[in-house]
Amino acid sequence: MSSRTYWKNREEEQRKKNIKDEAEYAKEIEKIYANMMDEIQKEINGFYTRYAKAEGITIAEAKKRVSKMDIDAYSRKAEQYVKDKDFSKEANEEMRLYNAAMKINRLEMLKANIGMHLVGGFDELQKYFDQILTEKTLEEFERQAGILGKSIQNNAKMAHAIANASFHNAKYSDRIWMYQDMLKAELSKLLQTGLIQGKNPRVLAKHLTKLFGVSRENAE
Repeated sequence: MSSRTYWKNREEEQRKKNIKDEAEYAKEIEKIYANMMDEIQKEINGFYTRYAKAEGITIAEAKKRVSKMDIDAYSRKAEQYVKDKDFSKEANEEMRLYNAAMKINRLEMLKANIGMHLVGGFDELQKYFDQILTEKTLEEFERQAGILGKSIQNNAKMAHAIANASFHNAKYSDRIWMYQDMLKAELSKLLQTGLIQGKNPRVLAKHLTKLFGVSRENAE
């Protein structure tokens, strides 16, 4: 076998390996996003369950009442009722509504918990990409060294530097975290809209699937 034929065959083998590797990478990324989405959906389902049970009414009805009230005005009224010990029927009704409105802050707690899941997932993505890109660069160094008949010093250090090089004016790790911030912002809007409209968790799940699908494609 001639040297030219040998290297041609090696190139073809490498091409097939790259195709197989890319499919494996895509599966791993999809798994990471699926885990994040599962955790977030659990948070949402738990939030809906606790909120509805505590109020004894549907979420749609609770949000309908709360959306019509002025929080600051009711806060002043609540302070006055406590001071005057005014516990008339009207006072009790308004206090219940005020307390329900305060529970809107649970949404912020929910978003904070979701944020933690996102940070964990995107950190896992960054580490995964760092490992893969460095390994791929090292493999390419070795392959090129074989073709050119020479060795390259400090391969590992250089491979890591190349893996972290700038692409479109941002390192790959910066781009990953940029998508995390974008996804968090979209999730925040989705949660607020869903809660105000009293949407069923299954409806939110469909939107989540679509949202995570877009973000996963960006990461790939």
